[in-house]
Amino acid sequence: MKKNLFVLSFLGVLFSYHVASAAITRIEIPFSQKNVTLSPGSWFKFECTVWDNEEGQKLNVPLTWVIEDVGGFETTLPGWIDETGFFRADSYFLGRFKVVVTEPVSHLRDEANVQITQNPPYPYEIFRIEVFPNTLNLTRGSSAYLNIHCYNGYGERVFNYTLRYYLRDMFGRLTPSFVRIDPPGIIYASSWMPQGSYTLYFEDVNGSARTTVQLNVW
Repeated sequence: MKKNLFVLSFLGVLFSYHVASAAITRIEIPFSQKNVTLSPGSWFKFECTVWDNEEGQKLNVPLTWVIEDVGGFETTLPGWIDETGFFRADSYFLGRFKVVVTEPVSHLRDEANVQITQNPPYPYEIFRIEVFPNTLNLTRGSSAYLNIHCYNGYGERVFNYTLRYYLRDMFGRLTPSFVRIDPPGIIYASSWMPQGSYTLYFEDVNGSARTTVQLNVW
């Protein structure tokens, strides 16, 4: 009997340790959904990733989704949102508000800024460019891979885009094109490229969206 009690006690300790080791430490709405523009009566599916203290993603974690005004008060005027993050905009509301997600046990939360307007952005108009990594170290004559993503005003990825790129040195001066970028994002540094720190600019040729990458060449 004592042996059985010891086994049960030991299993209980292991279970408690496992639960503690898998404690939720972070919840996160994707960066691409942090700023969303919608039209009246439209819908949008918000996502959220839950992380534990071992930096592993946890699936099927119940979350609470609510709508808050810009002052932080819960409201239903802009529309409604269900327990999965599915949002339906009101047909008459115009303005800004926040969509807030909370994990009830840890009370961790994250939020997205949303605007409903009568003149929503064109679905293929680029509002944001993301390039990863945003700091890159290369030796002359070497190459690396860049992840280049473009998003419209709804937070959706745009796959048909044209970007220009150019270099500035550490003093902000335009430099000759010592780098070449081939689809889908392979960057080559010329073997003649002077060593130093550069800023690599990416711009939408049809709009004002722009981002930069810090480039260090050795």
